Amino acid sequence: MRTDSKNRLIEAFKLHFPQLAEYPEEVTRAFRLKNVDSKTILLSEGEKAQYLFFVLKGCLRIYFIRNDGREVTAQFFFEGQMVGSMESIFRNIPSKMYLESLEESELAVIRIDDFSEIVKKHASLREMMLLLLKNRLLYYAGLYISFITLSPEERYIRLIEEYPGILNRVSHHYIATYLGITPVSLSRIRNRLAKNPR
Repeated sequence: MRTDSKNRLIEAFKLHFPQLAEYPEEVTRAFRLKNVDSKTILLSEGEKAQYLFFVLKGCLRIYFIRNDGREVTAQFFFEGQMVGSMESIFRNIPSKMYLESLEESELAVIRIDDFSEIVKKHASLREMMLLLLKNRLLYYAGLYISFITLSPEERYIRLIEEYPGILNRVSHHYIATYLGITPVSLSRIRNRLAKNPR
């Protein structure tokens, strides 16, 4: 990795993943910077996950394709988040999901085996990884509960509260697939809220 790329990587880690910035030599040896265009598929259904992606700039999404061909967005990932197909990684099976960039994005990419080796050496990185995994688990538990207990409108309100800038960054079509509704239904919700703000 060139010196300017190494510096950029360490500075980005200081901002978003400070635990990783504590080990500059190992990090710059194992990670690489990857710039991708919008709508780049980083992992497809049926492929085994080999990499973890740390979002330094941009937005990614995980999505599935149902039997009827419709897409279902499971999660959006922004700056300071890590993403990979955890089921594929931990069970060593083909991924059931797709990972796609929604914006031009800058990513720090590392092979899973290399990341495992670094994490084994440093307790602070084990703690970081456990925290990231815990947050991911709690996120999906909350998402599951929200589909049982909340209306689409309530889920939409929660989404924009958690990610205030998401409407400016993510297509409303993708937001609709995340909420489990059609774009037309999302438009109705937005119009209703615009007339009667909470």
